[in-house]
Order: sequence, then C-alpha cells, then structure tokens
Amino acid sequence: MRGVAVNKIYQSCAEAVADIWDGAVVLVGGFGGSGDPFNLINALVDHGARDLTIVGTGPAEWRPFIDKGLARKIISGFTNHPNRPEVTDMVESLVRSGKLEIETVPHGILEERIRAAGVGIPAFYSPVGVGTPLEVEREKRKFGVREFLLEHALKGDFALIKGHKADRLGNIVCRLAAGCRNITMAMGADITIAEVEEIVDVGELDPNRIDIPSIFVHRVVMAPKIVKWFMRDV
Repeated sequence: MRGVAVNKIYQSCAEAVADIWDGAVVLVGGFGGSGDPFNLINALVDHGARDLTIVGTGPAEWRPFIDKGLARKIISGFTNHPNRPEVTDMVESLVRSGKLEIETVPHGILEERIRAAGVGIPAFYSPVGVGTPLEVEREKRKFGVREFLLEHALKGDFALIKGHKADRLGNIVCRLAAGCRNITMAMGADITIAEVEEIVDVGELDPNRIDIPSIFVHRVVMAPKIVKWFMRDV
C-alpha cells in the first residue's frame, strides 16, 4: 500500500489564515521583532477575525491587533511598551474602559505553560510569584519547605510562527535567535501556521538541524523576510 503524499504548502499568507475564527486563541512567535511572523500577522489583521486572545512576548506580537481593535485579551510577558508611552497609555485606556483584558506572565512561566500544553501536561507548580500580588486567588501548595503556585497549560487554537527554511512536509529550520519562542509555540497549538523564507525539497534539510519537526506544523507559506526594529516600528 502506497503512502499518501503530504504537501502542507499554501500559496499565500491570506489563504493560510483564512479560517481563523472570531474568539480564537492565537500564539504569535518571536521576541521583540526577532523571528516574528510579520507576514502572517499582517494577513490575520487583514482577515479581520475579532475578539482574539493573542499570546506573545510583547508589543511586536500583539500591537497590530490592538491598533485595529481585533484583540479581546493579551497574554504576554510585556503588556505595555517600555519605549513607547503612547502605546502603554492606549493599552491602559482600553483596559479601564473594559474593551481589553490583559494577563502579564513572567517570560519563563509563559514559555513553560505553552510547552506544557504541547506535551500534554495540564498544569504544574512553580515558585514564581509566591509572596507577591500574583498569588492572589491562586492555588498554592507546599512541597518540602517551599510554597508553589499552580500554573495551567496554555494551549492555542492557532500558532503563527517564523522559520528560515522548510520542506513540503513541514520540517522547519530556524536561523540564529529567530527560533526564540517559535519552537515552543509550534508545539502548543492545534493548528500551526509557519512562514518561511525558502522552501526546499524533502531530504535537503540536514536532519540534525531541524528545529521544528513536521509533526507540529500544519501549514507552510513562503513569504519575504520583514525586518522591524523594536525601538522604532513596533
């Protein structure tokens, strides 16, 4: 019996995000503009799905959705903009008016919550936040002499990620620091959509250099590299 041919390549970013629904939880890869899937972000903004929960590192990942009024909730390590006070003011205004909900999560905990979702762990205990306002209304348990807070896995309906090269099966190689957060987020969503700069034939990627195995990737689209400087453009 012959195997079924697999081809995860989409012809455009618009096609790849066309079925993202209102109210979806969307994980957005990258860190402060490094390794961000800007083409997919722009395509999703143009698509116009509303009431989204955007999970990302900081403003580079969630600001486009805030600007267009498409986000209902932001889950991020940075929920303000340290270098753009006007963005921070806008976020605070939206929160005060009840139009936006934010959840600030320490970066390591954010990474681990997404990773936990990817490997089927529903929750875990962490010492981060004990004795601070973060422990309010949280389950706390003592192990040995230390106290820990319960953290729940964070799963996405979709993930938008960035890679350098991919094959038609969806194996992806990231370049330098651009793999940051993309690798974990690819694991943590029901449907992972990747933009890459180059698509190669199966077998051309060095198996020892594959950062994101095809089992975690459902759609791949080739798109030009977009560079944004955190201080100026996002």
